Amino acid sequence: VAFSRSVVGAALAAGSPYGCGALPGGHVPVGNCYYGGTDVDAAIQYLWSRFEEGLIDNPVHLKSTPVVLFNGKRDWEVYPKVMRETWRQLSAFVDASKLERVFHTRASHVWSLDHGPCSCGQCALHGHGLCCDVNNCRYDLSGDMLTRSYGPLFPRVQARQEFAWIPQHEFIPPMSASWSHARMAKWAIAYVPTGCQPAPGDCKVHVHYHGCIADKWPKRLEWIQNLDLNEYGEANNLIVLYPQAHGDHATGKGCWNWGFPKDDRLFDTKFSVQLQTVVNMLNALPGALHRASTLPSGAGPPSEEGAEIVV
Repeated sequence: VAFSRSVVGAALAAGSPYGCGALPGGHVPVGNCYYGGTDVDAAIQYLWSRFEEGLIDNPVHLKSTPVVLFNGKRDWEVYPKVMRETWRQLSAFVDASKLERVFHTRASHVWSLDHGPCSCGQCALHGHGLCCDVNNCRYDLSGDMLTRSYGPLFPRVQARQEFAWIPQHEFIPPMSASWSHARMAKWAIAYVPTGCQPAPGDCKVHVHYHGCIADKWPKRLEWIQNLDLNEYGEANNLIVLYPQAHGDHATGKGCWNWGFPKDDRLFDTKFSVQLQTVVNMLNALPGALHRASTLPSGAGPPSEEGAEIVV
């Protein structure tokens, strides 16, 4: 929403309406952002108000933007009612032909694949490991999103077994009065396909914002390596950038700031410290990749401080 003028497509997996965390009742104990109950009309007005204040791009740019909304019937962390409210809000801005709902599967709080051993709905109530990240619900969320964003794709192929570790902390903007804590990790990760190695600046870039996730690198690497994004990237000369938020006890472990102005009063705008960090990386990506440390995909970060909060 904040950068709608620049975004060519998006997918939201188990996400709440824009502004939910800033509206009354969004946080626990009421928890509208988890269980549903957001005043959608108020959320629509909140979005417009952010634009009128000059804090986000004009939402008219959303009209022709392909958006996929995914939520499973067995998601007991962000209830399906929440995503229905997100759909209602986006329907006020996105053309109906561009806004796709995929709410029919029995997926838990996961990313959906069309293959693999993790059954649809696994890890809904308890569990650990890969099947709490992805479910095989016979629906290819990555492929659907990328096709709607970029047009017909080549089928996914085996990905390179290495990642570029970008010193994300170098791209955090200077301290300002609007924010006190960035809650960002020291490193971001990028998948650079074979065809983009000689001239990464000539390739398209997909940015993947992780959900709330443990701040241990093995867990984050497991997530990054099992979404099929890298496989599509390899086949289609698409760089995948994985910026890394750290979160805290308020936002949640490993979460992006989704509604906590104490850390950043402009958290959901173009001037958010977290979003500005990502934009800064994108604007300097060829140079950032040149300075990055390329390591085998199973390796951790270049230094032991890789998961610590920077600011």
